[in-house]
Amino acid sequence: MVSRKKSSANKFIQLRIDLNDAPLPIWRRLLVNGEITLDQLHEILQLTMGWSGYHIHQFHFGNTIYGDLTDAESKKIKDQSKVKLADLLTQDGDEFIYEYDLSDSWKHTARVERIVEIENGPQTARCIMGKRACPPEDVGGTEGYRRFIEIVEDPENEEIEERLSWVGCEFDANSFDARLVNLQLTLMEANLGGMLQALAR
Repeated sequence: MVSRKKSSANKFIQLRIDLNDAPLPIWRRLLVNGEITLDQLHEILQLTMGWSGYHIHQFHFGNTIYGDLTDAESKKIKDQSKVKLADLLTQDGDEFIYEYDLSDSWKHTARVERIVEIENGPQTARCIMGKRACPPEDVGGTEGYRRFIEIVEDPENEEIEERLSWVGCEFDANSFDARLVNLQLTLMEANLGGMLQALAR
C-alpha cells in the first residue's frame, strides 16, 4: 500500500512567546496553524499579547527581516505576506524575534515547543495559556514600563491618578484571560472567512 503524505494544512506549531526584558515575565503559549503567513501571525500576536497595532513591526529570522512593505524603511526587508510560517519553522527549538514599535523596541522571543499534526484544528491560532497583561502603548519601552508599574502599584504615589487617567482604566499587571483572547481569535477568523468569501464572488 502506498502511504499518502499528510496535508501540510494539518501542521500546527506550538509557540512560546516571551516579551523580552519585561519587569515581570509576560508570555503567551499559542497553537498556530502552519499555513498562515507572517502578516496573519502579526495580527495574531497583536491580539494575543494585547497590543493595539499603532506602530511598525518586524520579524527577525536570523539575518533575514520580514515586514509590511508599505511601512518598510529599508529595501532589505522582505514581504511578510509572501511566506508561510511552516516554511520558516521546521523543528522544535526554532526561534525568531517579533519586534513591535521600533522606537520603544518591544522585542518578543518566539520559540517552537513542538510541531504536531491535528485534524480540524483552528483556522489560524488558539491561545493555550499566558501570564500577565501587556504593557500600555507608548509607555517608554521596558524601563518606562518598569517605572509605570512602580507608580500604579503604589497608592500613595502622587502620579498614580495621572498615569491611570493616561491609560484610560484601572491597570492590573497580573491580569490575563485566555478565554477572552480565544473569543477574539474566533471572531477574527469569522471576519477573515467572510472576506475570503467576498473575494471569491
